[in-house]
Amino acid sequence: MARRNTVNQHASVEAGRTITAIKEAPASAGSTSKLVSIASEGALISLFVNSIMGSLNISVYTLTEDGKRQKLFDFPQINTSTPELVIKTVSPTLQLIELECTYNGPCDYEVHVRGISSGQVSTKIIAPGTLSSKRVLHGTIPAVLIPATTENRSSVLIKNLSNGTLYIGGSLAEANTATGFPVAPGESIVIDIAGGQAVYAIGTSVGMDIRYMEAGE
Repeated sequence: MARRNTVNQHASVEAGRTITAIKEAPASAGSTSKLVSIASEGALISLFVNSIMGSLNISVYTLTEDGKRQKLFDFPQINTSTPELVIKTVSPTLQLIELECTYNGPCDYEVHVRGISSGQVSTKIIAPGTLSSKRVLHGTIPAVLIPATTENRSSVLIKNLSNGTLYIGGSLAEANTATGFPVAPGESIVIDIAGGQAVYAIGTSVGMDIRYMEAGE
């Protein structure tokens, strides 16, 4: 497989900033790598696969002072298109990471890195093959966003694709703009939540396009 689009220059990510580290649609097998400087207390790496034929593997490395690579972790192998996956990643002691993506066929994907504070580094891996994805049009009245289920659910991922802000809570009373947890336009959040608990929300505009995924054990 050919190694393509290897980037020696590296981008820097600060707390509260998200960068698109890799965005490409290769037509054949190969690999791509990108260096990212971490100028925050931690970082979240997220992956969006629009289409794929074959498989995609992503490994995350740190670079030691002598220039050697040390693997931190691998993403679960991706074989189908999927909404965003978010993974807990680097600690404050790491200043430079390398993302290495290897694919054995055509694919269209993006890898994003977001700088976060230490209190935010508690996100769970959502593995492919255990997911169900749904679309909800939400409005300005407090209502159930994700219903309770009898399935063995372990976590949900919520993404706001609208122009308004979504406020979520664990009850109708908590789904308000004063105390609800805000999910701004374009943002996503992962919640570790069992099947017996519903998620409630209110939006700042009508017809908000909200996508969510449920992951099982």
